[in-house]
Amino acid sequence: MPRNSSHFGKGSGVYTCAVCKRQTRQTGGDNDALDLCEECYEVAGLENEISDHDLHGPALDEAQAEIKRLKEVCRGKGGRI
Repeated sequence: MPRNSSHFGKGSGVYTCAVCKRQTRQTGGDNDALDLCEECYEVAGLENEISDHDLHGPALDEAQAEIKRLKEVCRGKGGRI
């Protein structure tokens, strides 16, 4: 019998992401404690890194491209970000 590859915890709850407002399941990650979906949590981390480290040039471009990609993934799952 194939193993369930879902990363959601068995019996895990559902909550509304504080940023994009989409329903998401608890995964056991740090994002759950903040009521953020995985994508919004990652976006926040990248935005903090940009701010804290005053990124410029290629590092800034890479971080901004990843933020854009994560937001597109989030919107594709029904998020309003």
